[in-house]
Amino acid sequence: MNIQNSIDYKYLKELSGKAPFKDRLVPILYRQIDEIDSILSILKDTKYFIFKDRFSNDVITKIKSQNEIILLDDPFNPAIRNADYPENEYFSSNHILYKENGFNGFSDYQMIGRKISPGGPAHAVALHWTCIKKNSQMWIYHFISDEKETTANVQGKYFQALKKLVAFFNKFENHIETQAAENYRENLKNQQYKGLGYPKRISIKNHIELLAML
Repeated sequence: MNIQNSIDYKYLKELSGKAPFKDRLVPILYRQIDEIDSILSILKDTKYFIFKDRFSNDVITKIKSQNEIILLDDPFNPAIRNADYPENEYFSSNHILYKENGFNGFSDYQMIGRKISPGGPAHAVALHWTCIKKNSQMWIYHFISDEKETTANVQGKYFQALKKLVAFFNKFENHIETQAAENYRENLKNQQYKGLGYPKRISIKNHIELLAML
């Protein structure tokens, strides 16, 4: 359950005593609210998903004292235009540091981000790929189509970006050949354009596969 304000708290209080919700609620805390102490008393011994940067250290310590706490993070930096993405940038080290920082687990929004873009015709096609460097940090690489001036030729732009991504697989020194990478290689070989929803699913798949291997 997403808890962001007093209305959410009242709904939580109502649900917490009802079957089948009793003992099955997993609260997601996005921001610190006045009822935080009451929430903790209602859902004692519950796993919490929490945005670390939006809570005081005192509240985080209080939650940790009686609950399992999962770090929820959004490290993706969306660009206003696809053409504006840098070649690569640091993504996260939560998979390395979450235990050291006192969390029981970690989670993120992959390369989608918490805020969903309304979308629309794009002048450039961008493919996003997360990978693990030798220092164990997770970085994200952005592969942009050569054509960026008009919204035409989306299929051609997709394969321009995909060709760069597959070439990256072959030269990146710490490349991990996930099933998602194999999917992209096959897609380039067969030249099958399946719409822009397909690469988004494959990039998410790669991200999950990487974290499952760590």
